[in-house]
Amino acid sequence: MKLRPQIFGVLLVGMLWGCFSESEKTAVWVSRVDGSVQCDADAAKAQERARAVLVEQGVNVLEERSGSHPDHPFQAQMCGQPTGRVFYFKVPEESVHNAIAVGFVRESSPPNVEGELGE
Repeated sequence: MKLRPQIFGVLLVGMLWGCFSESEKTAVWVSRVDGSVQCDADAAKAQERARAVLVEQGVNVLEERSGSHPDHPFQAQMCGQPTGRVFYFKVPEESVHNAIAVGFVRESSPPNVEGELGE
């Protein structure tokens, strides 16, 4: 009878471990340049559209961020000029080929930007 607490503990750990899917354990970041221009009313929805492209390809988006391109942190502030934003999406590693097929690039490290969609 003294084995019951130990067995319960082992079962509990096993169940909790199962809560973390394999895709979350092996997630990678992909990115895509915004492509929108300043003063364009549709620019605000560009990240939502980029996310929708991934979802249409069957890619599960685990996290998303946006920021400046690391090679070009400054952009001219003028209507009609590119926004310079880059969208970053954390996706399961097994889905990265689907993201690349629709124009995303695999990142070698996590993006060094703050914030998520809408920030």
